[in-house]
Amino acid sequence: MIYTGSKDKTIRKWNLKDEKVTCKGIFEGHTSLITEIISIDGSYIASGSKDKTIRIWECQKGKCLATLEGHERSIMKLIYIKDIAKLISTSLDETIRVWNL
Repeated sequence: MIYTGSKDKTIRKWNLKDEKVTCKGIFEGHTSLITEIISIDGSYIASGSKDKTIRIWECQKGKCLATLEGHERSIMKLIYIKDIAKLISTSLDETIRVWNL
């Protein structure tokens, strides 16, 4: 599977196994363009947006499990550190935040 975000405020889950690429789900919740999507242990993804939030999603059902708020401007980069279960985010507000997952 591959996940894409767009300016329509959605994340789309795509199946790449078949000869045809097919959409297998649409995740909705952000209120602005999605700027970043990363995998968290294969079962979850994190997304950042111009809406200043980070969302944690369960991949199978497309359910938003958490919304992380604190940045004052758009999210630009997300990094997950598996060994310590921390998510690092950077923003146009010139801050770096560390989130305990």
